[in-house]
Amino acid sequence: MARKKGKAAATMTDSQKNLDANLPVFQLKITLKDIRPPVWRRIQTHDCSLAELHEIIQFCMPWDDEHLYAFEIGKEQYSALDRGAALPKCRDSNSLRLSDLVGRKTYHFVYEYDFGDSWRHVIEIEETLPPEERVRYPRCLDGRRACPPEDCGGPWGYPNFLDAIQAPDHPDHEERLEWIGDEFDPERFDLEEMNGGLGRLRRWLGQRPPRHAPKAAFTESARVRVKRGVVHRQYPDLPLGGWVGTVARIAWLVPISYEIRWAPETLAAAHPVYAKRCRRDHENPGIYWLDEEEIELDSAAEPAAMEQPTELATRPLSAGDEDDRIRMVFGLTSDDPLPEVDETTERQYRDYLKARLAFPFGARHWHLLTESSGTTEEVTVVGFAAESPADGGEAVVCETRRGDQSEQISLLHLELDEDNPNHQYVEDYKTWWIEAPRFGENDEEDDGEDWDEEEWDEEQEDEDWQGDVVDDDDYGDDDWTPPIGLDDDLKPIRREKPPVGRNDPCPCGSGKKFKKCCLKKQGGEAF
Repeated sequence: MARKKGKAAATMTDSQKNLDANLPVFQLKITLKDIRPPVWRRIQTHDCSLAELHEIIQFCMPWDDEHLYAFEIGKEQYSALDRGAALPKCRDSNSLRLSDLVGRKTYHFVYEYDFGDSWRHVIEIEETLPPEERVRYPRCLDGRRACPPEDCGGPWGYPNFLDAIQAPDHPDHEERLEWIGDEFDPERFDLEEMNGGLGRLRRWLGQRPPRHAPKAAFTESARVRVKRGVVHRQYPDLPLGGWVGTVARIAWLVPISYEIRWAPETLAAAHPVYAKRCRRDHENPGIYWLDEEEIELDSAAEPAAMEQPTELATRPLSAGDEDDRIRMVFGLTSDDPLPEVDETTERQYRDYLKARLAFPFGARHWHLLTESSGTTEEVTVVGFAAESPADGGEAVVCETRRGDQSEQISLLHLELDEDNPNHQYVEDYKTWWIEAPRFGENDEEDDGEDWDEEEWDEEQEDEDWQGDVVDDDDYGDDDWTPPIGLDDDLKPIRREKPPVGRNDPCPCGSGKKFKKCCLKKQGGEAF
């Protein structure tokens, strides 16, 4: 019903609208300008600040959040004042909320992202609504087409990009396909995938209560328990009923959400599959987010009995999944994380490769000299090195030949053509060696828990929540010097966001995942 209302409201003029700023849900239509056929999204969200709306737009289009942005409200501009470089005379995007705009009867405004490519979006506030039962906001109702890829040249360069990837005889066809990585479908729009991601985004939103926020049912530091019948959203076969924890943060969303830090007794009694899955998915097992209706105050007079899974669904391993193929090497299940790289597992994987790789085979060798020039050396791999290191610190080494010269080269630095029958074995090994934890990497002191998971740095978690912390170590040398001829006052713009993750887009712009591109060439050392 809300969707139909939204379409009808879109035909109204601003003078015909009479929106209520006190209602908790705001329906927006976001349309990318100067693109035909149009790219648009219709979303519903809580009363958020423009800074939070920026995060929602970045996810819904989606963009990579690599550039500056600004909202244009009449003659005023709003942006992130603490982000690398601020626009002159720009106001703080945290200072204005959707309810403020509705109160002013301002229902149309512009959001510009990346002042080089100039992606301009028209945003219309279509409706204000009461919340629907069992609906978590923000959510996307509808949309059309894929967002143009980052850094493709703006609305004027995007048509040229499409021409290049769709026409095999185009002079830039191969270059553009290599740059975009996976196949790009301009008509693709996945509503289910988008809403799944918006659910995960909720933990970063709602940092400040809106003017008309309802009173939270629980306070920070309150000890609470999960109601019976509540299951983990990511692992629905694991019930959370009876789990006890402490409220660490309140997110002013619709419905209000709480960060819960599980109590020691809860973690000690949790099903071991939970620990495996959290470690596998790089999740913190000690923290979970729950909505207001899912929890209640803990009562010492009524000890909570934790629900246990009755039908634990372990996903079958898939030969089409890279991580699953690695688990097959070690005889693991889908709930097991990738095993540590140590002497035992390294030898086990080497034996697996020894039984399957067909020698000799051709490969390209990446090293520091060739990588900087963008070239490689062709070599013939004739077998494993006689003394291939397998002590957990070095990868498998192969014996190679180039002309009359012989050389021992790490398997990590060899690249095979995709049609080479050894290609998949080598790529899977690289993925495991790069992504798996090292021996002793997680052997930090714990608090006496019988819990198989590394401790998280709570101070860093708090910094991540604020979204405005820079770790200089993640972005290069502080002694950066501008090239000759540039202004002496020029400073590098540092992005205020976490370092590049292995599954994030590679910062080199190839369009591939970081782990598939520069991380692999660097031998597994992240930026």
